[in-house]
Amino acid sequence: MSANSRASSDPVDLEKRAAGMKTAAGEEEELAVVDPRKADLIRRSLDIFFVVYLLFHVGVLAVMVMVSNNWWDPWPGVLILSPIFVGTLWLTPKMKGVYIQLYATKWPPGSDSDLSTKLLAAEK
Repeated sequence: MSANSRASSDPVDLEKRAAGMKTAAGEEEELAVVDPRKADLIRRSLDIFFVVYLLFHVGVLAVMVMVSNNWWDPWPGVLILSPIFVGTLWLTPKMKGVYIQLYATKWPPGSDSDLSTKLLAAEK
């Protein structure tokens, strides 16, 4: 392999590209401004969703065990539903950053294009 192809597969370089930084010119793009109230609301709502969904998962499994006549009856349901439940529980904390970037950032940076700030200013 050449040094150039090795440098392009460097994890740090890929992270800089994913973050939107210009590595060739050495300049960084302006970071988007995050509304702290919306970000906190998104974090709290996903934390609440995580706990409620976990209780729902445990409840569904408990009902499947209570309704069954034999110990092997609920296992097909457990084997089918558990990957779905665990996958959702695994993705919920990872989606915090995505939702914050999608719903709580003002774009383009430095502008007041956020609808909530316009509505709050109009009420005064």
